[in-house]
Amino acid sequence: MMLGSMLGTSTDTDQGAYAYVVSTFEHCLTYLGSGSSNGLDWIVDALDTINTFKARHAKLQSIPAVEATVKKVAQHVLQSLRNTPAESLSSQVLQLTSRLQRYARLFDAHEALDTLNVSQTLIALASPLTRHLQRQVDPAVASAFVDALCTTLRSNDDVIERILAVVWYLYSATTSDAIAGAFQAWLQGLTFEQYNHVLVSLAALCDQDQRIATPDQEHVYLSLVSVVVSSYTEAHKGNAMRNSLFYLVPKLSLLAGRTRSVQSLLQILYILVLVSKDKTLTILPIHVSLILSCVLQVSHPTATDRLTLDADQAHAVVEAICHVLQSLLLNHRKEVVSGPLSTMIGVLQSLLHCFRTAHVVVEQAPPKAIPILFAHAPLQCAAPVARVLEHLGQKKFAGASETQHIVAKHAPFLLMEYFAIQQNASLCIMDPALKAALLPGLYSLMDVCGPGDRDLVMTGLENAGKLLYKNFHTEWAENHKYKGQ
Repeated sequence: MMLGSMLGTSTDTDQGAYAYVVSTFEHCLTYLGSGSSNGLDWIVDALDTINTFKARHAKLQSIPAVEATVKKVAQHVLQSLRNTPAESLSSQVLQLTSRLQRYARLFDAHEALDTLNVSQTLIALASPLTRHLQRQVDPAVASAFVDALCTTLRSNDDVIERILAVVWYLYSATTSDAIAGAFQAWLQGLTFEQYNHVLVSLAALCDQDQRIATPDQEHVYLSLVSVVVSSYTEAHKGNAMRNSLFYLVPKLSLLAGRTRSVQSLLQILYILVLVSKDKTLTILPIHVSLILSCVLQVSHPTATDRLTLDADQAHAVVEAICHVLQSLLLNHRKEVVSGPLSTMIGVLQSLLHCFRTAHVVVEQAPPKAIPILFAHAPLQCAAPVARVLEHLGQKKFAGASETQHIVAKHAPFLLMEYFAIQQNASLCIMDPALKAALLPGLYSLMDVCGPGDRDLVMTGLENAGKLLYKNFHTEWAENHKYKGQ
């Protein structure tokens, strides 16, 4: 705090505090040779404060009182990197490396701090240090090393693959938020072309079965994809970035179609939410189709052989699917409605079967049901499905009149599916709580339908279903038609 307060001009600074902090900073140099962790930690914190202050005060050109001290720290770091075996490097030296690189960039002090030699020495250490950390995991050193490497190489086009490889290996050894944070900071500092290169490189990795052959390897890969997809900035946006992003989605779809890990499946669905949540990213109906085709891997014929779910995991999958669908409707509704709306309707029809209660032994799932989810029916997670139905049907979400008209032509088939389920007395949705949870979504579908659309529902039902639908229609007209909109 005191260091932050004294980093102003001489006219508005407490000179006593200024002199005290500078003196203390210089005193800590005595600890560099001894390797005292306390002294090194203090210098790391001091450099963090200086860098943060400079980032907030762009007009600040230099801090003469600490320049000589920072230069001595840089000399010590360079000697430590050159003379210390990889297995003996401390996390503090690596932390100082990254802080000095930031300082040099902020104050344009690359020559004064000899950052070129620091960079070359750090690059030479990359392979031996990575091998050491694979043999003997030290999360603090691993995180500091990734931070130093990313900070040092952030502007070099020819080292992207190397950084990806290092981050991959170290993240495999120790899943660390600090490593992910350093990786994210590096990504956000990349140019437009470099960020696209990272996306394409990650997509290519998905084709290498030997690199992504086990659930653990899938987890590492998908974790890194999540970081990359969530790290693009306004400077990265454009058609090229969008195309690279949607070059990655089919690769994820292939992975979803072969994985044996429920956790990997959930990670993929989470990535689809990240891809679809940005309203300002211009996407086309074909891109929505790619996202939905990835969702449909949940119903892949081989899924029952590959994936073993318990009830909690089945709930999580349903909620994740609904999160993807809701994100698409909220952020890219026009592209959904003008393109693959029928595919989304099919997914929602399948989800309705998850809430059926069997009164007889059912040897196989109904044709439209998702087998791995139907095995745990009735699932107690109707509310997320109802929310998607509400976003699909309510007029306040419907947008332009032509969009509303298209939704109205599809909504009857969702209502028809629900009442077709209910007309089967031996395999219907019986739980009152589930029926109550679905009701707002069903009412919203009725809201968006015209009289002819509502009458269409009757044509696909048997007598029992028609009676149920008539009663529902009456309740909707009396309790919701005018009050609920």
